[in-house]
Amino acid sequence: MENRFNLFFKRNFKLIVSIIIILSLSISLLGIFFIGQCSTNNFNDCLSEKGYLMSDFYWHFNVIKYISAYGEIPLIVDDMNDGGPKGDILTGEGRGIFHSPLYYYIVAILYNLTQSLLSIILISVLFALLTNLFFLFFLVKISQTMKEKEIFIIFSLAIFAFLPVQLLTSILIHPSVLYLPATILSLLFYINLLKEPNYKNSIALGFFIGLSLLSDIKGLVLPSVLFFYTLYYLIKKKHNLFKYLFLSLFIGGLIGFYIFIRNYFLFGSTVGFYNKVYNYHEFSKLIDYFGAFWGGIYGGNDPIKLILSLAILILSLITLYSLFKNKFGKKYNLEVVVMTGILSLILGFFLTCKIEFLISSYQCIGDIVQGRYLIILDPIIAIFSGLILRNTKWFISVLYILILSTLFSIDFLWALF
Repeated sequence: MENRFNLFFKRNFKLIVSIIIILSLSISLLGIFFIGQCSTNNFNDCLSEKGYLMSDFYWHFNVIKYISAYGEIPLIVDDMNDGGPKGDILTGEGRGIFHSPLYYYIVAILYNLTQSLLSIILISVLFALLTNLFFLFFLVKISQTMKEKEIFIIFSLAIFAFLPVQLLTSILIHPSVLYLPATILSLLFYINLLKEPNYKNSIALGFFIGLSLLSDIKGLVLPSVLFFYTLYYLIKKKHNLFKYLFLSLFIGGLIGFYIFIRNYFLFGSTVGFYNKVYNYHEFSKLIDYFGAFWGGIYGGNDPIKLILSLAILILSLITLYSLFKNKFGKKYNLEVVVMTGILSLILGFFLTCKIEFLISSYQCIGDIVQGRYLIILDPIIAIFSGLILRNTKWFISVLYILILSTLFSIDFLWALF
């Protein structure tokens, strides 16, 4: 029976992969349809009404309108209210614009042509589709030596495409839309560089590192991890890898590091938190990270909360077990992926509990991490859970993935309906 199942997946691999990608795309498009359903039947008005579902909606929308009108990124915009047709009206204190600029310029050009919020969200859908395709390429690359690689790819892709943060990002107005595809491409070319250390792969890796820096300030996490690996290769006297990886980091820095220099001079911090009001939290508040990541879009469907929570708990435990069982991906050169996720969690901790307050007063004072901050965990969860599920009884794995993806889709759509 198992052999027939394996043979079925091999023979129908392209068809099944296509179905997964099309279904994920369809869920995003259906979500956009639900957003457009309101009393006025005008998409711009409907999205404004439902802007509370998207954290910092007006902050990002005002930046887009400002760039569309003036052709340059603003220093500050209103983050709680509509800034008018040019995004430059301040009714309160506003908030500084420290995010990387690439996303804003891309959608501002489109908005200048269409004056439609729908076009901006469709760009997010397009990048989510590309993210799924890039992740598919990445899975193919790391699974070349695996037995039953088709099953692993299908299971991992199916989990990844329907994870809550991935679905949320597909309709989000936020730089995170560009961050994950750029980072996955960076990881893909890092794997290429390990297998074939040459200038072609080094330059390609450097370009996509730079692109991730221009896409989102979260893009700094991966080159930070790669910097330590560069030092490791130097210490281990792997001079070839050291040379090419150093070149990649240098190219990436030339392309995208200016945003952190800009933030330091304008806002006094490389990540640019501007006039930030810190909040006191109990340390138990850190547990909310789990809910923030798995919650996806704000809202949700209470009737399925119990079974969805159980499915999420199972997936989390499978992922943790797989990380230890597979030695954090050492066999497949996935240590950098895992370390990027771990560093993101550490930085998230210090965003909520800033180190200066921890040291001076032993208090947890800072901001709250949103689920999208930890989007780099999506590929980690998909890959490592896929490694376990491919070796589980096929009908159990298939049933679980079908239930999981269905629950995530229902929860996502319910919030928008």
